[in-house]
Amino acid sequence: MPKAMPETIAKTATKHTPMAPVKAVPKAIPEADEKPSLLEMQPLPTPEGFDEASGALPYRMTNDAMFHIVFEACPKALKALIGAFLRLCPEEIISVEVTNPVTYDLNVYEKNFVLDLKLILNGNSVLNIEMQVENLHFWKERSLAYLCRIFDNLNRGTEYVSIKSAIQVGILDFDIAPGDTKFYSNYYMIDEDAIPHKKYSDKLRLSVLQLKQVENATEEDKFWHLDLWAKFFNARTWEEVFMVAEKDSYIASAAQTMYRASADERIRNLCEGRERGELTLRSLQLELQIQKEERQREKDEMQREFRQRDEALRQKDEALLQKDEALLQKDEALLQKDALLSAALARIAKLEAAQNK
Repeated sequence: MPKAMPETIAKTATKHTPMAPVKAVPKAIPEADEKPSLLEMQPLPTPEGFDEASGALPYRMTNDAMFHIVFEACPKALKALIGAFLRLCPEEIISVEVTNPVTYDLNVYEKNFVLDLKLILNGNSVLNIEMQVENLHFWKERSLAYLCRIFDNLNRGTEYVSIKSAIQVGILDFDIAPGDTKFYSNYYMIDEDAIPHKKYSDKLRLSVLQLKQVENATEEDKFWHLDLWAKFFNARTWEEVFMVAEKDSYIASAAQTMYRASADERIRNLCEGRERGELTLRSLQLELQIQKEERQREKDEMQREFRQRDEALRQKDEALLQKDEALLQKDEALLQKDALLSAALARIAKLEAAQNK
């Protein structure tokens, strides 16, 4: 049974209250080598008109730059999201530290550029939350590599008992496998022969949220508003955002943060860079797919030619075998004739010998 819903979760936002205008003047953008985080550059200017926002979102929450920025800039929403994933009440989340804050000088075109949220929860757990839109067809291997990487967090000389729990959370905008319709799944190392299955350890966990399967959310998922978070991530318009935000005050806070971030040119540049990067990736994937299909067609054509040649050779071998069988039959017929002739000659000789007596 899930825990009783605390009052802080049960409350919902009944009105989209605009964020108060920020009077402080934003700091100038520091030099690139200073690598400041967006939080250090707060406060950002808060545009008016949040309640009247409508139409398509400038950048959706599936944009991993926007995703990271919103949750880094809105600790309240971040705690609620973590609570939904881990089934924790807000008061159980004492501290959350973002260990990879976003900076404005990020090169979003780097080969190994990632915008996962890397967190330390309550000082004893390491979380990696990743928003993944493109299906690179090796998600399982990639998520396992990330999980093992964050689990290897023991400092030299520290006792193994001090190792932090590692949790890899993948938010996927595609199905992890054909026919897998489960909305939210948690995976552990288990003893498969034990009934019921016995976990080897609670310190290693891999969680997967499939955004396309939100309609299959369980009652427990809905209790923790995980389905609402998924609908927020899936939203394409401000109208859809408001419909979800009305049901959850934490999502409302995240929506206001997204609105504020969307008005900042530096953040838009990051998001635009990510979208261009994703577009480039999709173009490369399409090109690779076309090349792969072309190579497959060439391979199929070569195999077809080989099969035709093999069939021609088989037919020739069969024709030769039939000729050999025909010659063998002729040889057998000649042998039979020779035997009959020999027998006839022997009888003639015998008769002639009898007459001569």
